[in-house]
Amino acid sequence: MRILIFWESEKWGGVDSHLCELISNWPNPDDSFYLVTNIGNQGLSRISSDLSDYGVTVFEILPFSYTSLLIYLRRFRLGFLFKIPLFILRPLLFFLSRYQLSLFFSKLGDFDVFLADNGGYPAAWGTLSSTLAAHDLRIPKIFLLIHHSSEKLKFPIKLIESYIDRLIASRITSYLFVSNASQASFIKNRQVESFVVDTKVIHNGIKPTLRPFIVPSELSIFNDLRSSCFFLIGMLGRVERYKGHEDSLIAFSQLPLQIKLKTKLVIVGEGRSNEINHLKQLAVGLGILENVVFTGFLKTTSVEIIKKLDLLLMLTRDFEGFGLTVLEAMLNEVPVIATDVGAVGEFFDNSTGVLVRPRSPELVSNEIENLLLSPTNPVWLDRIKNAKLRALSLSDMSSKYASIFHE
Repeated sequence: MRILIFWESEKWGGVDSHLCELISNWPNPDDSFYLVTNIGNQGLSRISSDLSDYGVTVFEILPFSYTSLLIYLRRFRLGFLFKIPLFILRPLLFFLSRYQLSLFFSKLGDFDVFLADNGGYPAAWGTLSSTLAAHDLRIPKIFLLIHHSSEKLKFPIKLIESYIDRLIASRITSYLFVSNASQASFIKNRQVESFVVDTKVIHNGIKPTLRPFIVPSELSIFNDLRSSCFFLIGMLGRVERYKGHEDSLIAFSQLPLQIKLKTKLVIVGEGRSNEINHLKQLAVGLGILENVVFTGFLKTTSVEIIKKLDLLLMLTRDFEGFGLTVLEAMLNEVPVIATDVGAVGEFFDNSTGVLVRPRSPELVSNEIENLLLSPTNPVWLDRIKNAKLRALSLSDMSSKYASIFHE
């Protein structure tokens, strides 16, 4: 079976981790994968060596879509000036990229399955148009995978978006979702009840790996930190306001002095400079700047980073399509404190860690204190044991995709 995947993105994150996990554990060795992605996709650089090892043929192109053109033009000093014109032309670019991608895909040969891998919805407009391109080429099975929440239909292009939604729904085999929460968001916000769609939920899953991707220079910072403190608390992912980094700083500031003296809060991930500066100023105001480390992007797997931590925080404030880093920590026996948002509660609860309501730094601080003052507490040991068992129960993700593709 020949499987073609289209993936349009700018930043690294859970989508590239999911894609790498999906392919690396694919159960049918006779199947072949071809990946087409946009120029400027930072997530590709993170997993390109792994994809090469697994025999994936990768093509980088510049689709004529609103999303890809915007990503490309951001490289230039005055690129931001094109944002409004591109937005106005978005519907036209949608259909233009459809025909461009049809032409490009046709040069790659015949395929049995097409997977359009999207973050949210509509999110990457090139990914949406790729489903129509796949239909133009009569690929037998076409799937649109959605990881995160879906936006509500908005004026002034509500009618156009609604038309495109229905057009895609009539052309694809099925919508795939990584969680019940992402599925529910799509059905509610895109008014799906007004037209017929087929949807399936396949929860994210990971398997223990014996082949870690480690760049010593990237991980040396954790060794250096470990030499000067006893506990490392970490947050992984893009630094954005809704991710709850502010809450982690406030929670840390409320810890007893004896804990703060021997603990570091490590924030791993890229973000806009104004957001990073905001967090640094907040840390200064809270008197904890010397306890907080901003590493930026680290070119290694999230699993290898998590293994260096004593505690993982996932404090998203509103919606989390799944929360793959939580699952990775569970599998590797690293304690987790997470907020009860989106899909997190579908696989994580107080029997596998600590689940708190969003925007509650006081509760987070109390739980950190309880863990670090007594890391061998039987309650936490039971949580860690239960977490690993539950993570292992979700490890057959790739087999579920293969089953659907081969139906």
